[in-house]
Amino acid sequence: MKPLSEKLKNNILFLHSSGISQREISRRFRVSRRCVANVIRDKLPKRRPAEPPEAVYARCPECGHKVVMPCLACFLGTGKIKKLVEVTQNFPELKLELRKREYLRYLEVKKNA
Repeated sequence: MKPLSEKLKNNILFLHSSGISQREISRRFRVSRRCVANVIRDKLPKRRPAEPPEAVYARCPECGHKVVMPCLACFLGTGKIKKLVEVTQNFPELKLELRKREYLRYLEVKKNA
């Protein structure tokens, strides 16, 4: 199968931009619909794969380290975590049935807290 000429490709693109369907274009030029689709697709801008956002590092005003904000080290060091634990201890007790092993672990954690 020989490649399409540039003139034919330009005619296909012109008719496509004029609103003619790909099927009708393939009939007029006696080429396959796949060929017409490939010509149109090759002239469209290529899509770039989505890139994950990069982490933005900033200087922490409290500790001076270069970190992703908010600074977790400062969060843990300022006692905010203690306040968080106090708030969660005031929640009503859940009525759960635990297996023996999980229940013993629960009691151990509760005793150490």
